[in-house]
Amino acid sequence: MDNLKLDVRIRELKNGGKTKALASVSINDMFAVKNLRIIEGKNGLFVSMPSVKNSKGEYEDLFIPITKESRELLQNAVLNAYNLELTQKQTSAPKMSM
Repeated sequence: MDNLKLDVRIRELKNGGKTKALASVSINDMFAVKNLRIIEGKNGLFVSMPSVKNSKGEYEDLFIPITKESRELLQNAVLNAYNLELTQKQTSAPKMSM
């Protein structure tokens, strides 16, 4: 996985609720995965894969990292991009003086 290039874009930051942001990932400039969700869970932030509801009313992931290592690589890349986006947003926010 040394030659795997992940380009993560945080598309939308959310206020309130468990969903903190939506992201998309380009893999090796060949494939794109959209609608990954950054979720605040009971054990901290995690990345939820895009999913669709099947005929039984259950959600099925549309994109599935096969190995534990590939899931961790993707999750770390998305969460790092999210944290960077938050940092940039905080530093670019106008300061209020009183």
